[in-house]
Formats: sequence, structure tokens, C-alpha cells
Amino acid sequence: MHGDEQRAQIAKMILSARLNRNVLFPSNMFNDHAWIILLTLFVAHAENRILSKSEVIHKLGANVETCTRCIKYLIQSRQVFDIENGKDLILSDETISRLRSVFDDVITEIYGFSN
Repeated sequence: MHGDEQRAQIAKMILSARLNRNVLFPSNMFNDHAWIILLTLFVAHAENRILSKSEVIHKLGANVETCTRCIKYLIQSRQVFDIENGKDLILSDETISRLRSVFDDVITEIYGFSN
């Protein structure tokens, strides 16, 4: 199994590619808000940080209503939890596990091996 630091690097590369993509193509061509939220929260998890809803919305760079709908969906589907003060977001353990699997598959594809 790979460490969350290496997995977070994959997530950061995907997020960076998205930003570059939005420079080259109209951002309204793509609708991957929920995925970007999950990646952003995974990076925060790997770095032992907790992000507020407003930080997530800011990082997403989409309109507030769209971001709020995505966050609401992710909370209702129990992929993300809104914790303590109702303003902070974390991934569920199940979502962390699933994302780890995604990143491990990417790492295996890149390096041709798995641990």
C-alpha cells in the first residue's frame, strides 16, 4: 500500500491539470465539481488539515450555488461530513478508502508495480 503523501501528490497533479485545462478550454465545458471537492478534501486529509466550506468553495472556483449543491449532495450521500461547527468538511472513511484505491491504481499504472 502506498502512503497518503504519494496519493496526495497524484491528487495535486489532477487538480493542477484541471487548472491548466481551464486556461486552455472554456471552464463551462466541464462539470466535475464533486470530484474536485473530493480531491481537494483528500489533499487536506493527507496534510492533516481541515477545510471550511468557504475554503472548498473558493478552491473550486465555481459559483457559490453550484458548489453548495455539490457539497450538499456529498454530505447527503455520506461521502463528506460537515463537522463540529457545521462549517468544516472532512471525507468519510469509506470515501478516503475509495480514493486511496483510485490513486493506488494510478501509481501502479505509472510505475508498473503495487505494494
